[in-house]
Amino acid sequence: MKKLFAFLLICFFLISCQKNKQASIVGVWKEAEIYMKDSTGNYSWNNVLHGFPYFLSLRDDGTFSGFQCTPLGRGVYQYDHIAREIRMQDISSGTINTYTVSALDEDYLILNYGMTSMGEYRVKFIRNQY
Repeated sequence: MKKLFAFLLICFFLISCQKNKQASIVGVWKEAEIYMKDSTGNYSWNNVLHGFPYFLSLRDDGTFSGFQCTPLGRGVYQYDHIAREIRMQDISSGTINTYTVSALDEDYLILNYGMTSMGEYRVKFIRNQY
């Protein structure tokens, strides 16, 4: 009985110590909703109404590209899981932008672009493919 109890205790310990798998930022993401201020001054999520959503492709080799009817930038990125920030450097312009990742799971990615001339601006993407 003691051996069974010890075995069960060890099994319980091993199972409880497993790390939670972090969602991967790698994949093709499709713009789905935009968080912005409306005419009354309130913020809300709004569906993307235009017929040409933005697609963001983040590859496992650290490169990215954007597409919305035509190519919209490409370059390299670094994602910091702990700080929840993505740093993107566009190759053609050399511009470096850092965005906060408000949410990331297997289905959704929310990038917080910070304060803009229109107020706080966030974009919710849905995973289109891995």
